[in-house]
Amino acid sequence: MKEGEGKGADRGVDGLLYFYETERKDFPGRVKEEPLPQSEPLHREKIIVQVKGGGVNRGDVATLLGDVNNQKAAAGVLITLEKPTKQMRAEAVDAGRYSSKLWHDKDYPRIQILTVEGLLNGTERVDAPPQLNPFAMAAREVAEQKQTEML
Repeated sequence: MKEGEGKGADRGVDGLLYFYETERKDFPGRVKEEPLPQSEPLHREKIIVQVKGGGVNRGDVATLLGDVNNQKAAAGVLITLEKPTKQMRAEAVDAGRYSSKLWHDKDYPRIQILTVEGLLNGTERVDAPPQLNPFAMAAREVAEQKQTEML
């Protein structure tokens, strides 16, 4: 096996989605878009994303659920090229749901199985609380003064 092949340190995790679960006592039932007071800690939940090519089965769903439990994530999403089998769908349903108090007490599936085709044609999407900023932002680079003369 060549370097870079095989399962890496990510342990099968291909991506993470984050959402916030911070209740605002001063603004009941709604999310306030202003910065939170320093006294109120942010509580961020994560959703594990795994991508599989061909040959998926019920065991892949069980593995994802194990990863969700081990990493104390709110949920997991399995993205696959193939349509899920009946056993895969049953395993995902058996994983249960999680409830978001901040997002209007809505329940979301703990495990979701989505196909690449469904994501690309818009018939499927991740059912989760809104991701306020799903992409980490790099720090702004400070422009240095330009050199005015040769050394």
